[in-house]
Amino acid sequence: MKASEVLRRYHNGRRDFRRVSLRGQSFKGENLAGVDFSEADIRGTNFTNACLRGAKFCGAKAGLQRPWAIGLVIFSWMLSTLAGICSSLIGSTVVSTVVLAFGSSSIENVIVGGIFLIVLAVFLIFTIRKNLATGSVAVAVAGLFFVTITGFVVGAGAVAGALTLTGVFASAIAAVLTLTGAFAVAIAVALAISVAIDIAKTVAGAVAVAIAVALAIAFAISVAFAISVAFAISVAKTTEIAVITVMFSVYIGWFTLKKDSRNSWIRNVAIAFAATGGTSFRGADLTDADFTAASLKSTDFRRAILTCSRWYKASKLDQVLPGTSYLSSVPVRELVRTLQGQDKNFDGFSLRGVNLQGANLADASFIGADLNQTNLQDADLSRAKLVQTQLDKANLTGATLTGATIEDWGITSYTQLQGVRCRYVFMRLPTKDNPNPRRKPDNWEEEFEDGDFADFIKPILDTLDLYHNQDVDPRAMAISFKRLAENNPDAELEIVGIEKRGKDKFLLRAVTAADADHSNLYAEYFTIYNEIKALAEAEVQELIAEKNTRILSLENLIETALQRPSFHKPTFKIQRVGNIMSNAEVNIKGKVETIEEITGIDNVNIEGNIEEIENIEQAENVILEGNIEEVENIDGANNTILQKSGVININKITSTSIFGEVESIQNVEKAELINDPIGNLEVETIRGSGMLVNQPGELVLRITNLDNEAFNSVRIEIIEESAEYEVLGENPITLPVIGSKESAEFSFKLLMKVSKEIVVNYKINHLLQKAPIYINAIQDNPYIYGSPVEGETTFFGRQRELEQIIQAVTKPTKQDTLIIGERRTGKTSLLNQLKRRLTSPLVPVYVVLNTSDKSTTDSILRLIIDKVIISLTEHNMLARDDVQKYRFNHSDFTVSIKNIIQVVKTNLPEVRIVLLLDEADYILKVKQDSSNIIDERLQNILRAALQSSEIGNDFCAVVAATTELSTYVSQRSSPLFNHFRFLRLRPLTVEETRNLIVEPAARLEYEYTEEAIQHITELSGGQPYYCQAICYESFSNAVEANRKHITNEDVLAARDKIVEDLFIGYYSGFWEKFNELEKKFILALSRNKKIKNVSHVDIKRLLDWQVIVDKHHGSYLFSSELIKQWTIMASNH
Repeated sequence: MKASEVLRRYHNGRRDFRRVSLRGQSFKGENLAGVDFSEADIRGTNFTNACLRGAKFCGAKAGLQRPWAIGLVIFSWMLSTLAGICSSLIGSTVVSTVVLAFGSSSIENVIVGGIFLIVLAVFLIFTIRKNLATGSVAVAVAGLFFVTITGFVVGAGAVAGALTLTGVFASAIAAVLTLTGAFAVAIAVALAISVAIDIAKTVAGAVAVAIAVALAIAFAISVAFAISVAFAISVAKTTEIAVITVMFSVYIGWFTLKKDSRNSWIRNVAIAFAATGGTSFRGADLTDADFTAASLKSTDFRRAILTCSRWYKASKLDQVLPGTSYLSSVPVRELVRTLQGQDKNFDGFSLRGVNLQGANLADASFIGADLNQTNLQDADLSRAKLVQTQLDKANLTGATLTGATIEDWGITSYTQLQGVRCRYVFMRLPTKDNPNPRRKPDNWEEEFEDGDFADFIKPILDTLDLYHNQDVDPRAMAISFKRLAENNPDAELEIVGIEKRGKDKFLLRAVTAADADHSNLYAEYFTIYNEIKALAEAEVQELIAEKNTRILSLENLIETALQRPSFHKPTFKIQRVGNIMSNAEVNIKGKVETIEEITGIDNVNIEGNIEEIENIEQAENVILEGNIEEVENIDGANNTILQKSGVININKITSTSIFGEVESIQNVEKAELINDPIGNLEVETIRGSGMLVNQPGELVLRITNLDNEAFNSVRIEIIEESAEYEVLGENPITLPVIGSKESAEFSFKLLMKVSKEIVVNYKINHLLQKAPIYINAIQDNPYIYGSPVEGETTFFGRQRELEQIIQAVTKPTKQDTLIIGERRTGKTSLLNQLKRRLTSPLVPVYVVLNTSDKSTTDSILRLIIDKVIISLTEHNMLARDDVQKYRFNHSDFTVSIKNIIQVVKTNLPEVRIVLLLDEADYILKVKQDSSNIIDERLQNILRAALQSSEIGNDFCAVVAATTELSTYVSQRSSPLFNHFRFLRLRPLTVEETRNLIVEPAARLEYEYTEEAIQHITELSGGQPYYCQAICYESFSNAVEANRKHITNEDVLAARDKIVEDLFIGYYSGFWEKFNELEKKFILALSRNKKIKNVSHVDIKRLLDWQVIVDKHHGSYLFSSELIKQWTIMASNH
């Protein structure tokens, strides 16, 4: 296909150009981002300076076109001929002069010939054992030696000595010139072999390869033989020299081509010459390009941008022109090609921007290595040494870090750590004396659960760690840091830790702004530091004089730290804080013994254990959290929140909320107090959370008095005004007293009228309780499969995920979340729980994206705006009369959301809209016009709104999608790259699975045998959908048999039905999507066999889709027994 036609179709929206022939075409300087040239013939194609970001060249064939290859072989033969002739003529001239001058019968000529042979032998020995450079030096030394010795031996006569010395000198020159011809022949042989193999492979396969190589060598040898024989006979009267010279040339050429590093310059010359006319990516932008399994011989990558380019299983990568890129390093080149770096040493290596997705890097060492911007997605870094490893903007999504050593590693807020698999890490490098230093978690019986590692490591994400290895100079450090802070005011640098690490090792740790570039700051600091250390004493004193106080203060701090193991900013214990006045904001964290006075502060936030606060006056916003033993006086403070504190005096407070245990309140003047009179009564539903419709059921509530004193007269009343249930028995029920720390049970008879989760409201002592009772009313079966779970009582597991999401959307600086899971893993059920649990000022807005009228950007944006308006009106935050005013009408989406939020903020300043976007893979189905290209305008608009400085913190998103979307947004070319925190839905734990099996049945007084519970757990593999399905059928079997217990026989019958009923879903949803290697792998696994040479990346999709699980370092199992059975069925389908 012609380049013009490719460009025309590309501009019309086509991206798929797989298997086309582009030989000899030119795309110089063109923009072909995202194009797919997989399996295309790109031999001789010119991509110089082209934009090929995210392009695919999987299985493509690059290199020389056939005419170019033939021409280069012919040229190599000509070069061999010319080099041999020139060197022979020069050598013959020198020796002939000697022979003619002194006669062929003279003893001098015999000496000359002998010395020639000796010098030649010395050269060959040193060159073969070392390299050509060493051989050349050896020739010079040997020649000088023989000239000197021969002068003494033949020194009997001046004439004879002169004759011999001249002959010896001429023989040395002749040897060197003759072998110069041999060097040229060696280069020609290397070039001829290299190019001839290319020609042969394109013509006739393996036989032609052998013939082509033989012809290339034979021709080069014949030329060299003819020339060298003539010259060698004229010098030493023997044909053996000619043979030696020719064979030496062939030896050098052949072994250099076979990666002999001793004479790599010959190989480099041959490869550079062979790349003439080959495929050129010179100066091209190949960021995120994919060369998996491509053939890349004779390809030019000089000056190309190769950030995160993928080279897995690429062939002939050692025969490209790499320029100064990481491909010029043999170890790095092999690593990116094989992705096998287990137990290898990469200390100090620059691996910046390298794509190591799915690589096996277990037990590898990266001490001091540069891994900034490196793609380490799903890589196995188990037990890897990541000491002082720079990881700014690196992508470790889904990577395994169990057992890794992360001492002083350089992660930043831009380092992606979503879904990291890590059970424990070490904070210091192991030694003989201490093989397990600073393990986290500290308890060896504990391990990180999913998500724990990210929470553990989060506090140091925004720190800049400046590690000094030797010759610590406190003055240079102080001056360098001061200058760094002045040069980068937006970085907001502030020292928070100084630590001495053994002899001559020192760590300076500083916090930075969230958007600071740690990599550049790190480099700039040490540039300044090294410059300061090199200055003369007078120049240093001059620098100190400029800002004497600040620098001397920091210098003294560092000097102090050098005298003791560690020093940290004192945030963990503050003995006494004096008067704090006229500041905009005060934040105090940690253990504080006494705060004397806080006056005239806009914002006061005190967290931790505070023994005494003497006085707080005229402060706008005061938040006291933790164990506060005594507050003597709060006077004239607006918006005060006290938690678990003893308060002496509260005067002139505009709004005071008191939560928790307050020992005493005295002298309250002009204060609005909100206090719960029954806050010490705990209510628990112990029976009746599940009932059958139209059958009387018992609701039993346990009331516990947590107070230290008895609670008199407790009256519980069920609200009867409901069309969904009826109270049949006594109501209300009153007990005269509940003693301190005692409990009492209240029993009510209810009749459920509809099948759903029913809300039952109740009062305690005439006060309506905010938290109602939820009863799951069912017709005949408590299990649900096929539909998302709506109510709380039918939702099991996922509590950790819920807590993480709620924390992400409620913290001051919000974090948008992408929930990742395949179909039927519980994503919608999780969003339903969020919709129920997020309360004001959070406004959940649930949007199913594939319900949009059209798969267009405007249609989806209109749907989102409509859902936001509906949710706000339902929460009485937006007047129904204003609905039409804010409907989306092709205006700026961000402006539309901003206008809505501004209206709501007039009544609720803290409002935050939380988008719950379900079926988000639909984003990838939004195409440009009628083409098959993803319309990224929608993603750009959503990102702009979510990151907007005006509304970004009031507008957040929780998105649910499959791995298709997560894979897409993980690419640098995606508009949503690096925006979301990934939350992968894993199978339920054994305990969570057990609860899902047992509790719904127990509410109806049914129970399972232990054998049945274990069997369901194995069959489902912890997948909620499969578990619910098996339990549903098992429960039905027990009901039909009129039994209250569910046995393994019920489970076996349920298994047979589910295997049959759900097989088609597995076949179409998974089996038909598997490639041949994936099918081969799981079939072998189903037969308890293993497939060799299968890497983690080859089966990554199987792991992501939770078809299989990695139990322990490459030991794979089916995630459930059901999937194993379906796999066997599919193979016979």
